[in-house]
Amino acid sequence: MIPTELFGKWRSFAFRRKMFHVLMIAPAALVVCAVIVYPLLVGFRISFYKLRIFTGMDALKNLDPSLANYTRMFQSAQFWNAVQTTITYVLVSTVVCALIGLGTALLINQSIRGRGLARALIISPWPIPGVIAASIFSWMFDANFGVVNYLLRSAGLISKNIAWTASSTTAMVAVIAATAWKGYPFFTVSLLAGLQSIPTELYEAAKIDGANAFREFRYITLPALRPVLGICMIINSLWSFRQFEIIYNLTKGGPARSTETLAIQVYQEAFKFFEMGYGAAIGIFTVALSVITTLFFSRVIASRFY
Repeated sequence: MIPTELFGKWRSFAFRRKMFHVLMIAPAALVVCAVIVYPLLVGFRISFYKLRIFTGMDALKNLDPSLANYTRMFQSAQFWNAVQTTITYVLVSTVVCALIGLGTALLINQSIRGRGLARALIISPWPIPGVIAASIFSWMFDANFGVVNYLLRSAGLISKNIAWTASSTTAMVAVIAATAWKGYPFFTVSLLAGLQSIPTELYEAAKIDGANAFREFRYITLPALRPVLGICMIINSLWSFRQFEIIYNLTKGGPARSTETLAIQVYQEAFKFFEMGYGAAIGIFTVALSVITTLFFSRVIASRFY
């Protein structure tokens, strides 16, 4: 039996320790609530009203909430086109970023001359603003004097220039290329840290067993990088869901809505057509879709290697 006095002291110490932890995380929690939770709740509330941008929040007192915005959204062919475009854009750009990032991480992890310079050059696209990246790729994919058309013509792969951003069949290629160039350094840095954390004894044991480089990569490197790769894919997919500046500055969602993602459609509905309620409804759906995607990629990091 535990004495009552001792139990009381233990309970008091545990309570004080818990309160100390609460006080330590309270500032961060308040910032998150102010920056993320409160705007999300306001957007969720607005999504049930037919509110225009010049009306103001005070007009909600005279309006009745309804599901009209969501009904309109689910019945809109343009909305479902944006959903399909968003899923394609997020999945393809994330996979491309992961493949390029994994390849560059494996490259700069080797003991080669000029490795420091190679690392600096590989991660250089990361700090470049999205607007500048879009301007660079707008020039590269230009139909008349773009370097992409020049290289393809020089290699004999095309006979005439391609209007990359003016064609609905190639515009997404340009957008994903710009996004991958801007996003792959994040994978490179993270996966490089993961590679350097793998014990060298595993590779030494594999060599003794006669494993070649491919088997070492398949059975040691890739399983060990699975948690890091999964986290990177989750973060990158969330970035892709809210990606706006690259797409808008390259194609503005066109041509023929072929690159209009949900982020572009929210902007168009809310700030071009001034339908704040309808734009908020699309934004809430985008949040839900990003949560589902996060849960999907979380399955990648469900298992542990060690």
